[in-house]
Amino acid sequence: MKKNRITKIILIVLGILVSLCLLAVLAWKVMPRDARMSLIKMLSRSQVVRDVAGAGVKETYNDKVRDESFEEESIAVTEEAEKKLTGYTNILLFGIDSRDSSFDQGTNSDSMIIVSINNDTGSIRMASVYRDTYLKLIGDSKGEVFRKANAAYARGGAVEAISTLNTNLDLNITDYVIVNFAGLSEIVDIFGGVDIHVSEREKELINSFSDNMADEAGLPAPAHLAAGGDVHLTGLQTTAFCRIRSAVFTDEDGREYHYDYGRTARQRYVMKRLMASAKTAGVTQLLSMADAVMNLNSEDRTVIRTSLSYDSIMDLVPYLIDYRMEGSTGFPYTLLGKDVEGDDAVVPCGLAYNVKELHRFLFDDESYAPSETVQTISEQIIARTGVGEKTLEAS
Repeated sequence: MKKNRITKIILIVLGILVSLCLLAVLAWKVMPRDARMSLIKMLSRSQVVRDVAGAGVKETYNDKVRDESFEEESIAVTEEAEKKLTGYTNILLFGIDSRDSSFDQGTNSDSMIIVSINNDTGSIRMASVYRDTYLKLIGDSKGEVFRKANAAYARGGAVEAISTLNTNLDLNITDYVIVNFAGLSEIVDIFGGVDIHVSEREKELINSFSDNMADEAGLPAPAHLAAGGDVHLTGLQTTAFCRIRSAVFTDEDGREYHYDYGRTARQRYVMKRLMASAKTAGVTQLLSMADAVMNLNSEDRTVIRTSLSYDSIMDLVPYLIDYRMEGSTGFPYTLLGKDVEGDDAVVPCGLAYNVKELHRFLFDDESYAPSETVQTISEQIIARTGVGEKTLEAS
């Protein structure tokens, strides 16, 4: 009799739990977006939730993915940026020109994408800094050094690269994520590939690049795309797509991009497609993908690295689950390709003007005025290159 009563109580409790789960799912479906965001934020900030979610994960994350040697205090941030950009989380994504585990200085950064998250709305905007952009490098070297932006990583790693962008663009970036060519391919495969629209010329280049990359990595030659149009790309094919510079890229709004500007636009396009895939994935699938990404690194090789702590990742959870992609752009907006000191460079037509446009795009700041530091660097670039200011209206 007592056993039957216990069984009945257990069934009642289970019934209540199931009902509560169904009500929670229903409430989630009908709950306004702001209320959902508040709930997710509350849960992700709960230490209990973090401890439960981090059981067996935090240690692996810190050991395999996080750059424990990264010194955030060494990052240069202008005083003006610290004051003005308190409502945003800005992270720098590096794609490095490396097919092995060379993640330290000495390797050029093949791509640099600023990801800006509005902490109040959860909206995300992206801006690619063209790798050949002529800027003042901010590092430990004596004297003033002006060179292409991608040289900053080669000279001083992530610290110098971030410091250079912060100082030249009035930003407050203190964290980064780095992925190399092999890492991008494998991450895309973990996501199950990506759906992309490609032109006939892009199709030809994807097939050619994929063959070369497979040969370099000692992998079997991938299947070739038979035709352009809407296609599903593997990780290797997606990486090949991201490296194309010699074909015109047409974005979803019909804008055309050429040369390196097209390459960076392709990279942002792929990022948007991957983020869209992650957003539609279920929680179990997302956890499985996150675990797979964390375990890409091994004692023998490194394909992904980040400065973000486990708690910082948890802080980003609400935005990654319910984000809104509000646009992407390339920087600088007005530019001139020119030989500067024997090197082909992308010269901003007025750095101060272009930084003003960047802040308008990323932060909706119509009243932003470039700092004295940016104004000085802008004048120095004009004096060194002879390239004066040019506005978008005059282009």
